[in-house]
Amino acid sequence: MIRKLIIAALLIPIVWLGSAAMHFPRVFQVMLMIYILLGLGVFLLLDAPSLPRVEGWKAVAALVTFYLVISAAYILGASYLPQYDPAVEMSKIEKIVKPKLETPEARRARLEALLKKSEELQAKTKALQAKLDKLAPAPKPAVGVQPAAAGPTDIIARSATTATRSGARDRSRSAGRNSTISGTC
Repeated sequence: MIRKLIIAALLIPIVWLGSAAMHFPRVFQVMLMIYILLGLGVFLLLDAPSLPRVEGWKAVAALVTFYLVISAAYILGASYLPQYDPAVEMSKIEKIVKPKLETPEARRARLEALLKKSEELQAKTKALQAKLDKLAPAPKPAVGVQPAAAGPTDIIARSATTATRSGARDRSRSAGRNSTISGTC
C-alpha cells in the first residue's frame, strides 16, 4: 500500500510537469491528475482488507451511504470540469455565418469605414514622417553615389548611409592626395 502511495506521489508531479512541457491546456492537466488519483483509489481498494459481513438494516444503510458518497463525488467532480456554454458556441457560429449573410449595403458601409480608417492612418503616418524629417532630415545624395536601399524613414539607415558617404569622401580625398604625392616624386 505504501509502495502505491509512493508511486502516485512520484507520478503526479512527473505527469503535471510533463504535460505542461508539452503545452497541454490546464483543464487536461487537471483531468490527468484526477485519473491518477482515481487509479490510486482503485489500487488502494484492491489492497484493502475485506470488511466484515454486514446484514439487515446495516447493509441497507451502508449501501445508501455508499450511493450518496459516490453521487456527491460525481456531482462535485462534474461541477469543477468545464461546462458546455451555448452562448459561447452561438458566438462562434455567428462569427462564421454573419459575414456570409451580410448585405451588399452593409459590406459597402464596412468597406467605407475601413477606407476612412486607412486614410486617418495615412494622415497620421505623414505627420509622423514630417516630424521625423525635422529630427533627422534625409541627406542629399553626393554626385555619383547610389541612394541607400533603405526607405527614407529608417534613421539607422540614414546615419549608416551618411557615415558610408563621408567615409567614401575621405577615401577619395586621400586617394587624390596620394596621387599628387606620387606624381611629384
